[in-house]
Order: sequence, then structure tokens, then C-alpha cells
Amino acid sequence: MRILMILESEFPPDIRVENEIESLVEAGNFVIIACYAKKNEKLIEKKENHLIVRFPRSDFFKKKLSAACLTLPFYFVSWKKFLSKIVEKYQIEVIHIHDLPLAKVGYLLKKKYNLHFVLDMHENFPAAVKIYKHTNTLQGKILSPYKKWLSYENSYVKEADRIIVVVEEAKTRFNKLIDDKKIYIVSNTLNLNSFDEIETKKNIESNILFFAGMINQHRGLQIVLKAISILKERQIDIIFQIAGTGSYVSELKKIVTNLDIEKNVIFLGWKTRKEISSLLSQASFTIIPHLKSEHTDTTIPHKIFQYMYANRFIISSNCKPLERIINKTNAGLIYQSNSANDLADKIELGIAEISKEDFSLSTRKIVEDKYNWKIDGENLVRLYNSLGNNG
Repeated sequence: MRILMILESEFPPDIRVENEIESLVEAGNFVIIACYAKKNEKLIEKKENHLIVRFPRSDFFKKKLSAACLTLPFYFVSWKKFLSKIVEKYQIEVIHIHDLPLAKVGYLLKKKYNLHFVLDMHENFPAAVKIYKHTNTLQGKILSPYKKWLSYENSYVKEADRIIVVVEEAKTRFNKLIDDKKIYIVSNTLNLNSFDEIETKKNIESNILFFAGMINQHRGLQIVLKAISILKERQIDIIFQIAGTGSYVSELKKIVTNLDIEKNVIFLGWKTRKEISSLLSQASFTIIPHLKSEHTDTTIPHKIFQYMYANRFIISSNCKPLERIINKTNAGLIYQSNSANDLADKIELGIAEISKEDFSLSTRKIVEDKYNWKIDGENLVRLYNSLGNNG
């Protein structure tokens, strides 16, 4: 099939999209990526296994108009015009929309050109609108209201030929709206072919707690800092390494200063995948502190599978998919989201657990057997085969 994937972002990088391209091309499909262009970037770029066609637009268009797209339909008109040219030139058969915002454009192209329409839901977008900083300003609530996004989602999931979600909990959201056979789970698992080898040595020389990812308020790192302060009062020293960047870094640094835990917290900044692998090999244990919400109860971060593959003990908040997988695989401990005291207790318990002479984890084997991209890539290919069979 000739597939046009649409990203409302710049590309590369995007681990999930890169994995999907790999699986679809290996299955004999031709893939084009339509995405935004960075300044002075090639508008058409031929890669080894796909073609990238970039949409040159201002930051105002990418950020402001994107956020207000439900109230300013010019945004959809502009995308549709750009994508129509690609559909016609390359004789596209399938429109594959990544994330909810451009679902309307996918539907319009489906109707205009009689195409298959796949909607790839990386996250619960309406729930994300509830927690993202820019949509919770007065302007954000007017231009990008939650109820309008929920209605929009309900409309276009019904128009898609296939829906992709990342976890069982996300699939459950749509079971009352659409036929279960239209929904496929393609999770954010690890591509073992591209992830760097990680040493799984046991490290008990120091209590290094490690986090990697975007740094925003809903990631819950502020709760971790409070827990470290509590542990410091208990005479338990933790070194918390934070790898990543984001809008909440400056606020976290203020919290670190106010809590007098500067010696306990290290901001490492953005790190490459190879550097993350190296840091994981040195960590005593890892953390996923996401604040529990409608959003985090219906998605899964890629990092959980990185941590599991590294055989690193995980301490996580009680978001439903995280709690389900960690408890099922005995990968670590769960604490009550927003409770620094419970988190401090669980960290203390985790330190005691990994210090035991007979302590061991087998989560790498579980990733190799179950939670890996080979399996999820096969699910994606199966979805596309179903389009070819019955549309």
C-alpha cells in the first residue's frame, strides 16, 4: 500500500513513528511522512526507507493556530490543501493521521479521494487538554475547550476505518462508540533492534534514582523532590538524576533550593538514547512519577519498557496502565500519586529490596518475550492487512 503519514510536528525524531515506518516498509508498503519543516530544512527528503515531505509554516501557525484549530478552521483548510497535492502526486491509498488534531483532515481526504483512513491515537488528547499548561490559560480555555475536543474526538473516531491505541485502557474508552474490530493496540514498546545494549549489573554502592523524559508539571517530579526531602530528614541519602528538558525545569530548580536538597538532585539536561542507556546501567533504581489523571490512566510512556529492559527496579505512581504492568511483571513498587510521604516510604522499601543478597529481576526477559516492538509492529501490519482484505 501507498501510505501517507501525517505528523503535526517536525520529523525526525519520533521513536514511535520511526518504528511504525520500519514495520510497514518491511511488510512491503511505501511510506511518505508529511510534517512541519524546520528553518532551512529540505522540504523533500528521501530517506533509506521512506520519503519526507515538509510543510513550511511559521511558529505562529504551528503553535497558536494549531491550539485554536477547532475555532479557527483555516488551519484545517491549509493542511488539506498541502496534503491533497501529495495524495494526487504519489497516488496515496491510506491516510494515517498521528494524534487527534488533524483527524478532520484525514476524514476529508478519505471522502475526497476514496482512501482508507487510519487514526493513530498516541494519547487521550481531550484529557491532555485538561492538564497542559497552554490550554489552561484563559485564552487556551476559550480557543481550545475540553468539551469541544471531546465532541470532535467522538465524531472522527467513528469516521476512521481503523483506530490505533497504545494500551488496553485506551481501547476501553472507545468500545461503546465503535466496533471493537476496528481498534488495534500498538503500544510504545521497545525496538530491540535499535536500542543500545544495557549492562544489567547490580549497583548498591549508592542510591541513584533515575528519571528520563520531558519535564512538565504533570510528570510529577515535584512530588519526587518532596519525597527526597522527607528521606533526607530520615537520614537516607538519595541521588536523583533527571535527564530531559521541558517547561518546568526552572520551577523544579526553585523547589530544590527551597527544600535544601541541591546535593541530592542532578539536572542532566537532554541526553541521547545512547547516553540514556549508559545512565541506566549506573542507576540503582528508576522512577515514573506521572500525576494520575484521565490522561495518564489511558496512555503508557516508552520509558517503562526501557527501564524493564535494563532490569532496573521501578517505582511508579498508580496510573492504571503503569500499575497493571508493574504489578503483573513484579517490576517494582507503586505509590499513591501526589503523596510524597507514600513515595518516600516506597523508595525506602525499594532501597531495602535491591540491597538483599538474593535480589534479582527478570524484566529484561519479559520485554524480550512480550513487551517489544516486534510484537507491536506485527499488530500494526495486521491492521493494514485487514484494510486490504475488507476495507
